[in-house]
Amino acid sequence: MSLILPKRTLSRRHLLQISGLSGLGLLLGGCGTSLLSNQVGQATEPLNQAIESLLLSQRPVPEYPVSAIEPDKLLINTFDQTPQLDPTKFQLAIAGEVANPMQLSLTDLQKLAFTSMIIQHVCVEGWAAIVQWGGVRLQDIAALVQPKSNARYVYFKSADGYYESWDLPRRSIPKP
Repeated sequence: MSLILPKRTLSRRHLLQISGLSGLGLLLGGCGTSLLSNQVGQATEPLNQAIESLLLSQRPVPEYPVSAIEPDKLLINTFDQTPQLDPTKFQLAIAGEVANPMQLSLTDLQKLAFTSMIIQHVCVEGWAAIVQWGGVRLQDIAALVQPKSNARYVYFKSADGYYESWDLPRRSIPKP
């Protein structure tokens, strides 16, 4: 028994539709070309920001009582090479679109107001634990370096190579 499939032809209209969508995909995908990338980025950035605002609304993280701490669930950095930092040589470098770029030593950081809170940490490695965290608030450091009005993002890089970025409009980081 053989199955006979109907012969399908591709109309010129359908071909043009597919070509247009493929061309748009190439233009927006940007793989291997930067042709019009600035214009496309400027045109789509407001839409990206609006969608991100809807999806990632920033509310203060819930705090927990001391009794909720889960020390057995906390995993310390599971990377192969956990860096050993010399506290006497440590420097937090802050540069870029700020009025006062600076480097803060561990002693400098210890002179700033210390904040402690018990929150749930959800790690990118897939684990989560309620733990007590402490340190200097990013707002306090931002007040020292004073981000410029055109600054839109903050980029963080840790000693072990982990990095993250935040957009300033949705974070509680003061801008002039």
